[in-house]
Amino acid sequence: ARMARQLLVPLFDKLSINKLQEKAGIEVTGTAKLSGTLAYIVYVLILIPMIVMALDVLNISAISDPAVHMLNLIFGFIPNIFVGLVIIIIGCITGRFVGHIVTCMIASAGLDAKVSSLIDEKYKFSLSGFTGTAINAVVVIFFVVEGVNVLKLQVLTNIGTAVIGYMPAVLSAVLILAICFILGSAVEKALHKNGLSGYGLLAKCVIFTVGIFMVLSQLGIAAELVNTTFKLAVAALAIAFAIAFGCGGKDFAFRTLKKLEDNMGKKDSKEEK
Repeated sequence: ARMARQLLVPLFDKLSINKLQEKAGIEVTGTAKLSGTLAYIVYVLILIPMIVMALDVLNISAISDPAVHMLNLIFGFIPNIFVGLVIIIIGCITGRFVGHIVTCMIASAGLDAKVSSLIDEKYKFSLSGFTGTAINAVVVIFFVVEGVNVLKLQVLTNIGTAVIGYMPAVLSAVLILAICFILGSAVEKALHKNGLSGYGLLAKCVIFTVGIFMVLSQLGIAAELVNTTFKLAVAALAIAFAIAFGCGGKDFAFRTLKKLEDNMGKKDSKEEK
């Protein structure tokens, strides 16, 4: 088994098997390379049957029977494992290509320049790169789940189903964060140009706070607590605004209401005439 392992590693290197990892964007070194992993699998496949045969020679059924049963299970899973690995590798390659295509399409449409003009230059945000990375991650996750489902293990299948079911909420949360970032940065930049840096920072914080509440609600993380906290925060702001306007803007409110009352009175007198 050891000799086969030592011979297969350079053989797989000559066959350029490791280039599959490079195409998938996976950078590894040493034994983590695909050639080393495949050679180790062959090592195990040779070693385990030899161990079982050695135990079988002892004629101790209490030891050999469970070992043979386990070996049959392992060999039954090996084809599924290979198929699952192939699906995952294909998913990584496909996700990378699809993400790159989307990135190029958005960049060529000029959306990166438009978004960059809205936000401050200190924020290195690329809409094309962000979207391409998100799509790449989604495609890879779908292929990984399908690759795991090939193993036909109920626990892993349930986990994969839960992950796929949770994906729309995660994507919505990511979209909300992106919109809040762009909107908050655009508002901050616009107010800063007009000499209102303090108000710009305040508006940005408000937008980000609302976005965080929306994200937590979308992800279902303590939804009732988040909703209650948001309602209390809005109510507190409304009360604070009412008190501030009532105390500090009392004269302004009086003049406004007086002017409105005078206008209504003049209108009524004209109608009577």
